[in-house]
Amino acid sequence: VSVTSSVPQIPADGSSGATITATVRDANQNFVQGATVTFSANAGGLAVNASGVTDTNGAVTATLTSAGAAAGTAITVTARVGTNNV
Repeated sequence: VSVTSSVPQIPADGSSGATITATVRDANQNFVQGATVTFSANAGGLAVNASGVTDTNGAVTATLTSAGAAAGTAITVTARVGTNNV
């Protein structure tokens, strides 16, 4: 599982967000369709799209907002498939 963000930081305004993408690949680096990904964040608000299930490109997205996190707070997002965390 690899995780990327559409932007490196978001303002602490509670409404601006970042798209967080988790991409799942198998041991041969092929995309895995239909895998359920669980996202978590240590702060802010996180809304998972498509029920957390990967598409044909092995990807699923979530939207992260600051949602009450103070300015300057480092927010860490984790994506998990089974027991694999990233």
